[in-house]
Amino acid sequence: HTLDGTMGLVLNKPLPLYLNDVLKDFKDVENIPIYKGGPLCTDTLFYLHTLKGIKDSLQIGKGFYLNGDFDAIRRYILEGNDITGKIRFFLGYSGWEHDQLCQEIEENTWLIGSTNIASLMDEKGSAELWKNVLGELGGKYQTWSRFPQIPTLN
Repeated sequence: HTLDGTMGLVLNKPLPLYLNDVLKDFKDVENIPIYKGGPLCTDTLFYLHTLKGIKDSLQIGKGFYLNGDFDAIRRYILEGNDITGKIRFFLGYSGWEHDQLCQEIEENTWLIGSTNIASLMDEKGSAELWKNVLGELGGKYQTWSRFPQIPTLN
């Protein structure tokens, strides 16, 4: 979030695509999922990680980073290090112009909640992330979290 605008990533929309499909360096590595980060710059790879010391990473929380030196990330993966809960990849991002997101929040377009980094980095739980975070808000939101994604299937 800067004076120019705000950037975010969708965390719970896996793509039918793996890092191994788009980068030849990773062809011999176990499938690494890619998520739809948003509708903007869908040809650009973004990554969240918890790896300290990655040059040029943007710290977005305590021990939580966006992007950084991709060569260092590549080496980390190719050395056989486990990335589970440590790195997640996204194509594209979501964006808002200066003050746009703040205005949308004031208009109650968005619900504000919190969760921990482990939940955000849990690929296995990403399908349930929205439901779980909404449920943590309690009250009517907990009820909403149990609605089916396709109401006609109720």
